[in-house]
Amino acid sequence: MLRWGFLIMLALAPLPLGSNRPIPWTVLALAVGLMLLAWSALAAVRPARGVLPPDRLWPALAGLALVVLLALLQIAPLTPRAWHHPLWLEAAGVLGDQVSGRISVDPHATGTALMLLLTNAAVFWLALQLGREAQGARRIVQAIALAGLGYAGYGLIVLLLDLNLVLWWRNWTGMTGVTSSFVNRNSYATYAGLGLLCALGLLITTVWRDLRSRRLRRLPWRVRVGRITWRGWWLVAAVIALAFALILTRSRAGVTSAAIGVAVLLGCFGATRLMRRRDVAISAGAALALAAVVFALGGDELAGRLEQRGFESPRWTAYPQIARAIGDAPWLGTGYGTFPEVFRGHQQGVSGTYWNHAHNTYLENALELGVPAALALTGAIGWLAFGCAQSPRRRRSNALYPCLGIAATTLVGLHALLDFSLEIPAVAVTYAAILGVACARARGTPAAARQDEMAAWRSPRQRRGLALGAIVAAAVLAFAVPRLVAELAGLPARVVERQLEASLTPRPGRLELASAAGRTAAAWAAAGENWSQVARAELALAAVPGILPNARQGRLERADEALRRALAAAPANPPAWARLAHATLARGGDAAVVSGALALSVLTGPNDGSLIAYRSAIAALAWDQLDVRTQRLFAREFVKTMAFAPQPFVEAIRRSASVEVVRAQLEDQPRLQQELERLLRILGRR
Repeated sequence: MLRWGFLIMLALAPLPLGSNRPIPWTVLALAVGLMLLAWSALAAVRPARGVLPPDRLWPALAGLALVVLLALLQIAPLTPRAWHHPLWLEAAGVLGDQVSGRISVDPHATGTALMLLLTNAAVFWLALQLGREAQGARRIVQAIALAGLGYAGYGLIVLLLDLNLVLWWRNWTGMTGVTSSFVNRNSYATYAGLGLLCALGLLITTVWRDLRSRRLRRLPWRVRVGRITWRGWWLVAAVIALAFALILTRSRAGVTSAAIGVAVLLGCFGATRLMRRRDVAISAGAALALAAVVFALGGDELAGRLEQRGFESPRWTAYPQIARAIGDAPWLGTGYGTFPEVFRGHQQGVSGTYWNHAHNTYLENALELGVPAALALTGAIGWLAFGCAQSPRRRRSNALYPCLGIAATTLVGLHALLDFSLEIPAVAVTYAAILGVACARARGTPAAARQDEMAAWRSPRQRRGLALGAIVAAAVLAFAVPRLVAELAGLPARVVERQLEASLTPRPGRLELASAAGRTAAAWAAAGENWSQVARAELALAAVPGILPNARQGRLERADEALRRALAAAPANPPAWARLAHATLARGGDAAVVSGALALSVLTGPNDGSLIAYRSAIAALAWDQLDVRTQRLFAREFVKTMAFAPQPFVEAIRRSASVEVVRAQLEDQPRLQQELERLLRILGRR
């Protein structure tokens, strides 16, 4: 039952948008934690099952432990002040004593990233234990191949019928190509590549094993081909479907990484005693022929992208900016999982979007964890792959699995240079399962040695393995349970926030419900996002037409309190700083808070195009209350705003005396002054 639960988890993980949303990834973590806890209990009460001791895994476990300890240190509030991110000091200057500094700029995000890392480690450990026997290992690899066939079939149907869907939603990204149940085609390309490796490895080894069978050799060749085809028909279908889906993702780096992964898999087969080199050459020729046919039938769009753009990408301009951000905190990092918040303050060029990922996992880890811990994490995975690489020359019966581990590591390692697929939970757990099975079968424990292990299950080595599984399970559950309750409780607040972002006006009753839901979620998980949702609902209630002055003042005060709590939990939040300035100004609060909040909004998101007009309008309306430093800052911001988002800015200030303030700051910009006057004439001053 535990093995079947594990296989179902692997098959369902990609379904809810690659599990790359808070509720799906928390449910995934909860399921994995419960399975690991069940395995620990089963291994404790049923010693005949045995425990694979982590004796050869200690270098990898040491690297993982270093990352986990650093992430916990980043969350802890008792670290020396000199270690804290400078933004906490800036926030304390505005919010006062309620701010407790940390290394991480967002402790809740760091806890979530740590939960996902431990989830991946738990999947690896479960695959390591459940894949000890040949049947268990084969079932896991077959489940990944079969799931890959299902998701590839769905993606091809959506593309061929031009449904433009991601599950049951309209594709809101505008991204073309096969994405299946994923949002991003590059992430799906990595998942399809892993499924292709599993299906191709199973198919090749099944065919050559049957061809060497003495029983089949006595039959006519037509009968032999028929029987082999019948036994492996679904593997043939999986290889073809996954190859077509991979090409039709139109992901340049994804297709290239998968092609190199397939080449490495075939090369590893050639280095083993599993297949003769002639057989490997025949398999490679068949794979090349299939690739040529698939590319000829479905590779026009990919070929067009390669011809027009090659490997040109905005990534190349972002990487130097990320490197500079790494230089600000090279040893302790800025907090695991905090790349979006940190890079928003370094992103160059005004834009209406910002980067959630670095499009290079190694650089992102170095920014978040610091260079030493990032190297330790990469080295831990590299050690496991190295252990697999040592095995194939000595193996025959189980060589498929270490070969898959090497090929899968090559695929994800190369794609991680240009994308963030390993940060998608469904891709990460699939790769962890493959690597766990590869490490389990690379050992190749003989039957006699296995009996000795079972007999000595109470040995220190066995107890360490059992304790390690229980500790990881408890840690995953400790993170997952409160987060899942918070996410479910906060759903009404999240829905209202999406409506407000779409410029819709929810009914007051919905806003009241959203405020209460956000407070309940914040009680379970102290996330700044939960308090930000409360504040948005309260600000919307304060703007309801016909509200009484006293009621409006109360709403503004509650919004102010919620924003202070949000920023005390995660200060790298430019929209929250701008809303704090708005709420403080509207209720006649401290002018120093207005100035400081506006300045921090610019500091944490200087080129956030979705926010630039809003905060510039607040600064223009509060101009006389701003200190000299903030006035100088927004004199430059007005120029930037008029160049990027003039209409919403002028719409917000046209009915106030702030127009004269803006005119005065644009004296040296005649073109922008003309644009200001033109918009005033179009929109009407009064």
